[in-house]
Amino acid sequence: MGVFITRLTSSFPLLAVTDDKSELQTLLRQLNSKLEDLNTCNDLITKHGTALQRALSELEQLEPASESATTKIKAACHDYLELAQVQGKRWERMLKYERDQRLRLEEIVEQLAKQHDSLEKQAARRKQLATVSHSHSHSHNNSKSEGININQTSE
Repeated sequence: MGVFITRLTSSFPLLAVTDDKSELQTLLRQLNSKLEDLNTCNDLITKHGTALQRALSELEQLEPASESATTKIKAACHDYLELAQVQGKRWERMLKYERDQRLRLEEIVEQLAKQHDSLEKQAARRKQLATVSHSHSHSHNNSKSEGININQTSE
């Protein structure tokens, strides 16, 4: 036991054996103070350790839920991608059909406009011919009627 005390006193000078009661009481107070500090530290470490264990436990419980959510998100993204690819091709076909229809309608409208223009020109020419022809026949009829009047008066 003397070797043990010698090691303690060389490591911790406060533990040097003394005969003085006041020094012993001072030493005991210091040791008690250090012991209280150690107990406080132990309590804090225990509380923090418990809190860390609780947090780790919660994290471990959340991890499968997080993995499950990640798996569901990946599946939803994959489904959306497939749907977008299929619908994209469908929309592409529909837009091509719409574009072709629009081009056909534009051609038809152009043809109708040309026909309309041609018909208007024909109608204008016929009207002009009819007016000219009517004025010729009217003037020809006037001269015949004047001739008849002349003949009738000369008789």
